[in-house]
Amino acid sequence: MTIMTHDFAERCGLLRLMDTRFQGVARGVGSSKILGKVHQAQAKVGGHFLTVAITILEQKSGPPFILGLDQLKKHACCINLKTNKLQFTAAEVEVPFLSEAEIPKEETFEGSPPETVDAATSGATQS
Repeated sequence: MTIMTHDFAERCGLLRLMDTRFQGVARGVGSSKILGKVHQAQAKVGGHFLTVAITILEQKSGPPFILGLDQLKKHACCINLKTNKLQFTAAEVEVPFLSEAEIPKEETFEGSPPETVDAATSGATQS
């Protein structure tokens, strides 16, 4: 499932699009309250904009955004470990995976909202 924290969704201006009828509890490696779902949002990936659905979680820690298997399938993604890139075959876009040193620390996400959420530089990970 593609998820975003409430705080990061607020910084990105997505809360106005949140459908609160989709509240519940997300369980996996721990649990978190689901506040709602954004059915369509624009995510900038490798200079291209893709439409994604995002579940908004209450959690305060962990990555602010995770691109889940739901969106990886929707955009016909291929994880190419040979070239170390995520390929969005439907959009003919590929982005390199970040090395451990390139992943921003959580405090990087504080401050003013980003102009756009760029999956290649926002510390996005995939699950």
